[in-house]
Amino acid sequence: RAYNAESAYKLMDHGADVDAANLEHKTALHHAAWRLNHAVVDALLWRGANIDAVDVSNTTPLALALTLGHGHQDEENLDTDESCRYGDPSFQDYFDPQTSSGCFNLTIKALLDGKPDLEVPGVASRTALMMPREPFATKLLLAAGADPIAKDEHQSTALMHAFLLRG
Repeated sequence: RAYNAESAYKLMDHGADVDAANLEHKTALHHAAWRLNHAVVDALLWRGANIDAVDVSNTTPLALALTLGHGHQDEENLDTDESCRYGDPSFQDYFDPQTSSGCFNLTIKALLDGKPDLEVPGVASRTALMMPREPFATKLLLAAGADPIAKDEHQSTALMHAFLLRG
């Protein structure tokens, strides 16, 4: 929904606090990541939003996009952008209509460009690499330096989670 992004830009231009958090400690960056709105994610990070903000569940915006964003491309709660769906040439490396959502990949890339701490333990002590359901997200996380041998609170590794999450 373009009006959400346009409203967000206007609010930021007029001094809105990009790190303000609600009662669940979610920030605008959490919401933009969950909605897979890569353009708003970029704008928030450009304006200094905290990439490593955690909510009451110890979930970062990156973890939220990795776990909840994927697979919900057609649901009403997500923003859509024609550049994500129709292959704007500048985004071709991040869009594979056979296997993934361009908006998902672009959002993950935008969040990784913000240099998050990839080893922040989230729910059940899972790191970012233990969460992706898309091979492209795994590739981006590894390229960004995620630790492939880290273990969660159950001593499971990202490789073990690959089978749990991806079937």
